[in-house]
Amino acid sequence: MRKLLLSSAIVLIAAVTSAQTKSTVNYRVGVATAMAPTTLTTQLHVGLGSSLVEVSCSPKAKKISYTLNTGYFRLNNQDGANVATQVPVLVGARYAVSNTVYFGGSIGTAIGTKKGQGNPDVLFSPYIGMQAKHISLDLRYLNFFKSVSSSKTAALVLSYTL
Repeated sequence: MRKLLLSSAIVLIAAVTSAQTKSTVNYRVGVATAMAPTTLTTQLHVGLGSSLVEVSCSPKAKKISYTLNTGYFRLNNQDGANVATQVPVLVGARYAVSNTVYFGGSIGTAIGTKKGQGNPDVLFSPYIGMQAKHISLDLRYLNFFKSVSSSKTAALVLSYTL
């Protein structure tokens, strides 16, 4: 619970500091679901109930925006059993190719919410997406770098811009 409050505080700080500049700030909330997991039986994938929140700030250049992401990831094994829950905190950038198509990338950490999940993971997430009015759909590649092994998966994120 403390980690979720910490990530919420980071989003709030980003919103307050960006509100003091002449830039456009957008907030997106969404749900994430797994794409087909990789063929390796040891790989994890994003499970149902995962969510992602994003704050993006577009300075003078409207095609580039800086992003801050947080949320809640349920990681499942190949059998669908929940093996870990994590709170990701990611910073990144997005480039708008047109009014509807964009791509970007984020890097940060994923903090385990249960005792015994070990050290926080480094998380890298490039993505491509489409937006129509307030609804957007991202295809994200998630790479969790761990001290012993890494886990790679793809996820679909359906989100709504507030």
